[in-house]
Amino acid sequence: MCCWKSCWGRLFAFSCILVALGNDVSRAEKVIRWQPDPILNQVRHGAQEMWNGMLWGVDFLDGKTWAFDGNTFLDGGRMPGPNRPLVSAYTDYGVFLMGPSGSGANTKSEIVYSPDGFQDFTTVLSIVSENKGVPYSAGLRRTLADLGEGRMLYFEYSDNARIFYSDNRGQDWRQILQPFQGSIRHFHGGFYDQEYGKLYLMSGDADRQASIMVCDDLFGENGLIQNPDLWAQRWGLNDLYRTTLEPQYFLGVDGVIRSQRTRSVDMEIDGDYVYWGEDAGFDERQSIYRAHRVTGEVSRVGLPGMVGGPWRILHTADDDLLVFNASIHFNGQLERGMDEFVHIYQINDDRNDYSELARFLTRSTTGTGANAYGFVDAFDRIWINGYNVTNRNLDLVGKFVEITLGDVNGDDQVTIEDIDSLTSHILANGSLPVFDMDLSGYVDQTDRQFWVQQIVGTTFGDANLDGQFDSSDLVRVFEYGQYEDALLRNSGWAAGDWNGDGEFTSTDLTYAFQSGQYEAAGKLLAVPEPTASLFVLLLAALATGRRLNCKCSISSCHRESTKFGRSG
Repeated sequence: MCCWKSCWGRLFAFSCILVALGNDVSRAEKVIRWQPDPILNQVRHGAQEMWNGMLWGVDFLDGKTWAFDGNTFLDGGRMPGPNRPLVSAYTDYGVFLMGPSGSGANTKSEIVYSPDGFQDFTTVLSIVSENKGVPYSAGLRRTLADLGEGRMLYFEYSDNARIFYSDNRGQDWRQILQPFQGSIRHFHGGFYDQEYGKLYLMSGDADRQASIMVCDDLFGENGLIQNPDLWAQRWGLNDLYRTTLEPQYFLGVDGVIRSQRTRSVDMEIDGDYVYWGEDAGFDERQSIYRAHRVTGEVSRVGLPGMVGGPWRILHTADDDLLVFNASIHFNGQLERGMDEFVHIYQINDDRNDYSELARFLTRSTTGTGANAYGFVDAFDRIWINGYNVTNRNLDLVGKFVEITLGDVNGDDQVTIEDIDSLTSHILANGSLPVFDMDLSGYVDQTDRQFWVQQIVGTTFGDANLDGQFDSSDLVRVFEYGQYEDALLRNSGWAAGDWNGDGEFTSTDLTYAFQSGQYEAAGKLLAVPEPTASLFVLLLAALATGRRLNCKCSISSCHRESTKFGRSG
């Protein structure tokens, strides 16, 4: 005779009714998520641009260059002196890297040149820049503009706000324009549309300073290069209040040509339009705008909803338009809790709206959030500069792919393996977006709850993921034999780890009974605290064989219980 009575068998019999195991728990909701490359992710730092069929990088931390041909990383030379690269411009005749040199009173902005972009570098421009009277050196993506045929412009990103020009492949430079101090704070860069011969000059930062100035004549007799004073007048750069500006040489939003709406740090061409985003100094949601490349007519993409300043816009080989938003703010917090992330958005195929794809938790050491010096499409992957993003400063490398929501291992199914992988990532303090179920930017226990309750549509305690928490789940977890064992973090979801600590203990049983609803004998029971405690004591005793003097095993109780069917 089986020991049902000595083991409180009749009580346990009703809690050990078996049901068929369910495997297909996915609701098949498709979303776009970041998938890290298993080999290249967080291997190198400082990816910059594709050039001559290779991806080129310059490590901001040690000043060394490198290249990647799709299979192999090649180590290059070191930047001269104490230079650290900020931005790079790759041209048909070489690479120009702008980086700071020295420190304190000796700080300079320097442009270095390399004919091969790899080993040997020569400093071709060295100037002292200032920020509020303090030596300063910095640059943004569009600090250097390649005009073709060996001609280049350099836009100083400091309170000096000068424009320099070279017509001999960057070997020599001359200053051609310096605005009246205070008319603008600094240049955010210049974007050159070579097809239409237009230069879009970006400036900031206050409303009266922020603008996108347009030059449709660079090389003519009255062009910017030959007659910079004329363009300084047209752009209103000759006095503090910019009284001489001519509106036809500006991009405007809703008729306003100087505002935070036209404060930008990057532009990109897509079809008939050039796109930019607000690098705004206010705590509202940001916007993306576009201007027709011929008429200059401006329209907004979607409604204001982006968090952070759009510091990079990337047109990929797959014709996607991606926006990198760094949480940079000046006049106040952008939005509570959101300054901690880099946000990646995708503009839709119709280019009339956008959606957020991922948030990368930043680990800023500079107080300005993550930078956007590297946001590159190379070898069918997206490379995101890891400086201030990852603990190791290494680039994030992967893809934005359509996946089944909840599927973290890429097999297009939502299974127990996914919840176990999610739990392991949380315990390791990871933050990869593929594990961010609710797109909050954090990877934590809230994501486990979202996975269980919202994606799978079940409850804690449902060990076999068949959609209900019942006796078969209790039998299943004890058959694994990991209840309060001595092994550290060896238990997964199917073995009873429901609270996400990697262990199967009485805490998991209590958590399951308190968090969910237990179905016994065909009835749905909301189990209150006292009953939950009773089950904890009972099942723990059955598992360990202590106190109850039980001579049969859990597996034998399991076999015996099948006689009771589901009739209750």
